[in-house]
Amino acid sequence: MAILKQIRILKTFKAGDFPPSLEELHSRDDQLFVWVQALHHVVSCYNEIVTKCLPVELALIEEEMDFIDSLIEKGIQKYDWNMPGKVQS
Repeated sequence: MAILKQIRILKTFKAGDFPPSLEELHSRDDQLFVWVQALHHVVSCYNEIVTKCLPVELALIEEEMDFIDSLIEKGIQKYDWNMPGKVQS
């Protein structure tokens, strides 16, 4: 996200021409911000479950947690920030 901040600053001061790849990245700034915020929220919720549940409670939701872990692994393997448009399941 630091690169997006730098691009924003340079564009504000009209600091020259930018390569098309940077222009394209800048045009997706809002969407990338939304994705990062959503990802932070999901990570926060997941971590809260893992860190605050007692072992006996985690045992009760083990199947669900395994399913969530499999979805996370699928996401890690399948998705990246260069994907156009919305992320589909």
